Amino acid sequence: MLEFGFLPGGPGRTIIASWEAPPSQRGKLDSQRVVSIGDAYLGTQAWYNEARSSKPQTFAAAPAQDPTASSGSCDFCRWRELTAEDAWGRVENEHALTASNLFKYCQPAHGLVLFRRHDPLAFSAPELAGALAAASEWLRQAARAHPGAHHPLLLWNCLPRAGASQFHGHMQVALSQVPFPAELRLEAATRRYEGEAGAGRGGYLVGVRRAHAAAGLLRRHGPPGHGAWCYAALAPTKDAELVLHARSLACPALAALLFAALRALIDGLVVTAFNTAAINMRLDGAANGADSPVIVRLVSRGRGAASDVGALEVACLHACLDWTR
Repeated sequence: MLEFGFLPGGPGRTIIASWEAPPSQRGKLDSQRVVSIGDAYLGTQAWYNEARSSKPQTFAAAPAQDPTASSGSCDFCRWRELTAEDAWGRVENEHALTASNLFKYCQPAHGLVLFRRHDPLAFSAPELAGALAAASEWLRQAARAHPGAHHPLLLWNCLPRAGASQFHGHMQVALSQVPFPAELRLEAATRRYEGEAGAGRGGYLVGVRRAHAAAGLLRRHGPPGHGAWCYAALAPTKDAELVLHARSLACPALAALLFAALRALIDGLVVTAFNTAAINMRLDGAANGADSPVIVRLVSRGRGAASDVGALEVACLHACLDWTR
């Protein structure tokens, strides 16, 4: 069961009550049941929460512009009234703040990191660093509240083509009791690499960086021991995929590299939607080692009207790279 520390009252409670929830979920947003189903052999995983079917959508069509601009009805701009707190409260800094996700799919903890700036594509370097810092602190507090959960995740779906249901810039943070499929695949790849390459090679992810450096695709930023790496993936899962490695989610070098990568996509390639995800974060506040860093993946979701995902990606787990979409 998932629980909230605080749900908004007054106008916020009225708006939440007006959403068309499934009959079994009406009046039960304070406590929700999530079903998790996994295949232990394939490493696939699915989550189901009936309450998510009532999640509000600000994109009635497929807008190119802010659908809340004329009405001023952005839920996340009115976060004090219209968002919930986690049991441990909010994390706030100059550029970002956290909220509990009203429509959860991960247990025991699933939250939001909201940019204070409304426009999801207009973030600055300090604003991105502030959002990552808030996410890192939320994960630390969630882990302290749920000591049996050891698997953190950060997601950033920017605009509806990338899966966002709200225009306002925001990330998702989650803490799971079971490993995510990406973690399982990484563990399997690491074991296979160590078995085939032998000891003394520095680990699978060190080998990945070595291969991309040999191809001229790796860039490093920051001082020794506190730096981060970024490379254009040789075998991408989607268009324009960039992968970043860092010692922590709040690492300044990671924020600087991710900002540069995102601005290159948005300003240089006129990308209007993207997905970003981070795994492998430590929850004890210590830095990751170079052979087991935080891994951040960034993919473009294009700029066209046609979908950029088809049966090849969905059924075959194979990327079809087509920059025209």
